[in-house]
Order: sequence, then structure tokens, then C-alpha cells
Amino acid sequence: FDVNYRFPQFALGQFNFNTNWTYVNDFHAYTAPGSPRTEYRDGNSANVGGATPKWRGATMLSWRKKQWGAGLGLYYTGSFTDLNATTTQAIWDSLGNPGYIKPVFNNGAYSYRYVVHDSKSYNTYVSYRFAARDRWLKDTSLRFGVNNVFNAEPPLSADSRGYEPSLYNVMARGRTYSMQVTKKF
Repeated sequence: FDVNYRFPQFALGQFNFNTNWTYVNDFHAYTAPGSPRTEYRDGNSANVGGATPKWRGATMLSWRKKQWGAGLGLYYTGSFTDLNATTTQAIWDSLGNPGYIKPVFNNGAYSYRYVVHDSKSYNTYVSYRFAARDRWLKDTSLRFGVNNVFNAEPPLSADSRGYEPSLYNVMARGRTYSMQVTKKF
């Protein structure tokens, strides 16, 4: 799902809105003819490169006026079940069927997996394009950015690092800053 909208020109400048979302409707395999179905959607199997949450998305609001620009982005990753953190039905029942454990039917049987909760992170940037006639500054722009503005931590999973690396290696670094200088020749 992708939506882009360019707002009418305002005295404050030009605003753009973009949102892009992905929903995994179905993701499964059969290991052999006649074998039970292996579900990969909403799990974190290494067989498919890691976590496959049902929902992922990004939304960005950007602004530009003359040489100045700025933007704010939201990045969302939905919850998924951790196939490396399981329990039995007896323990799940004794705990009162908590929501942080989900029964998953896979390969012809149920397993009771820990639910890795969803996450949100925010990025922002400000930029400036030099309009100078000076040959050194002409066609030069600066951009300063902050990733993971609120220093969100990745949700806990059973991986040895404590988080799902296929999704959260960038978030695990914490808040990061960047400076970019671009010069056209």
C-alpha cells in the first residue's frame, strides 16, 4: 500500500506526505510432497532470513522552502512469534493463556511461542542547499539527520543478542546522528 500526497503550496513552503505499508497475507512451504504445511508468516525462521511480521510500514512528512528542507519519519514493525522461545500447552494453560504467548499451528501440531511486540522508531533531518555563486559552495547541500530520535530499544527476542537481528540491527545501535555533504560537479 503506497500513498503520496503533495500539499498545495503554502506561504510556509511545500509539504509532502508519503506512507508505504506492507501486509504479508500468506507465507508457507511444504518440505516434501504430502508433508504438513510449514508456516513462515508471523514468525522468525532462519530458513527465510529471519522475522516476517504481518505488518511493516513507513510514513514521512517532508517540507521544503527555498534552500531549506526538513522531514520526520515513522517506521513501524509489527509483532511476530519467536520460534526459539516456546513452551508447552500445559504451561500456557497454567499461566492463564497470556497474550504474550501465542498458539501457532505448524507442521501438523501446535507450538506455544513468545510474541515479540511491535515497535516504532522515528527519524528526522534538516537540510540546506547553498545558492551561492562561489564555485566551492555552488551546487552544495548539507543534511543533518537523527535516526531513532527517541532512542527506542528493539523488542526482546530469544536471539543471543536479545533482539531479532534481521529487523533491528539499526535500532539496536540506539540514537545515531549523520551529517551529509553533497557537491555536484
